[in-house]
Amino acid sequence: MIRAIDEYEITGLETTLGFCRFVMQHEAFRSGRFDTGFVEKYFKPATWAAPAETDEERLAALLAVSLGSQKPTPSSNGVAAHGSGSISKWKKNRLA
Repeated sequence: MIRAIDEYEITGLETTLGFCRFVMQHEAFRSGRFDTGFVEKYFKPATWAAPAETDEERLAALLAVSLGSQKPTPSSNGVAAHGSGSISKWKKNRLA
């Protein structure tokens, strides 16, 4: 799930993905020792903030938007080709 959150790309607005990552990585959540008071007990908005976008991330977002209208070329296995490396099944499903 953390990998899916990290691979999800949304630009131009705030999301709760950072909070979701916080929850997924928290030991109380991972161990199953939590209850409906989890947020009140563990989450402190004053000490947590989503990382600010860097100039490099802004440039990447602009390029993604400008190239986004181009449909990816399917490979021989029916999955869109997006460079080399391992792509999770979750992202493959989004690209197909």
